[in-house]
Amino acid sequence: MDDHQLVRTGLRQLISAEGDLEVVGEARTANEALDLVRAVSIDVLLLDIGMPRQSGGDALSKISVRAPWTHILIHTG
Repeated sequence: MDDHQLVRTGLRQLISAEGDLEVVGEARTANEALDLVRAVSIDVLLLDIGMPRQSGGDALSKISVRAPWTHILIHTG
């Protein structure tokens, strides 16, 4: 999850280039990420800590409750 399209596109390309990894979605906001976590089983979530409207820290706690099996990697610009 990252609010910058260019960053999301670059990360998607890097991850998709790995044969054993699959990108199942991307989110621009914390709310979009929460919706995605509800809809899709996610093994690893890449989370930007500096998000608009709702911080990555707030999203982290909500995602951890909704999907405790999801491993979360935090990044920031």
